[in-house]
Amino acid sequence: MILLLLQRYGGILAVLSALVLGVGWVHHRWVDEGEKITQGKWDREEVERKKAEQEAVTSANEKIAAQKKEDAVNERKAMQSYETNLTKISADNDHERATALQLRIPRAVCDRTTASAETTSAIGINAAGTGAAELPRDIERGLQNLAVSADLEIQKRDAKIIALQHWIRDHGFSD
Repeated sequence: MILLLLQRYGGILAVLSALVLGVGWVHHRWVDEGEKITQGKWDREEVERKKAEQEAVTSANEKIAAQKKEDAVNERKAMQSYETNLTKISADNDHERATALQLRIPRAVCDRTTASAETTSAIGINAAGTGAAELPRDIERGLQNLAVSADLEIQKRDAKIIALQHWIRDHGFSD
């Protein structure tokens, strides 16, 4: 019976088989070509995206390098200004200390203390009659050294404040 069906419908079956195989081959070929086209397009887009990312990174690195150079120049300027100001202030302070009169305390303070022969000889009375007595040299020297030390600390603090203010302005944290 199968033979009879094949003889009668064999040609139609052959045509239908060829048609199904042809449609399958054409469909398979179109799908493969479509996949290749899509993959190629995706690969090109991926290359372009990576190239754009690399250009952005290179641009950012160049900006960072330029900012570092600018910061180094600004730092050198600030340090030169700081050193110039420090030298000037130190010279002014030295001049003031050199021209200042010897430190004195009110005579009433000296009268309230019990004076020994040694302290009496080290303390003199102001000849101008202002009621003040001279301090002993070692006390005076110690007080002047403390004043110099305090001046230096104030200068260091002021320089740090100025440097921080410059840094804040340079980096856009202030108007």
